[in-house]
Amino acid sequence: MSAESISARELAALVKPVRALLTKKNKEAAVMLVRERTKCGLEESKEFVKHVESRPAARAQDVAELWIGVTLGEAAADEMESEPQLAARSIAQSVEAREAVDAKDMSLAEWYARFMQTHSYREWEQLS
Repeated sequence: MSAESISARELAALVKPVRALLTKKNKEAAVMLVRERTKCGLEESKEFVKHVESRPAARAQDVAELWIGVTLGEAAADEMESEPQLAARSIAQSVEAREAVDAKDMSLAEWYARFMQTHSYREWEQLS
């Protein structure tokens, strides 16, 4: 999915119907819906559906903006070959944010839930 060709607002409008189809265990229909509305390829559509599926509690606008940021980041990483540095910086910022919050204000489970709304499981494993 090309981040340049579709806006965050258009992607956010797709999140709710995609989630509805995923709730009905109809992933193929969700992929077809994304392909139809965005005119993107099969692989990009599958990736977007997985992206939506991995963030069930996130707001639609946040999911869309994160997807655009990820796709733009991947394009820049392809050009500059610096994707690992981008991921590490994001993780480091998350760790710093966790350390800045008083342990009484937020449990580790709550912090993990917030972290997973905007990060991949691969990034979580890098924290260990």
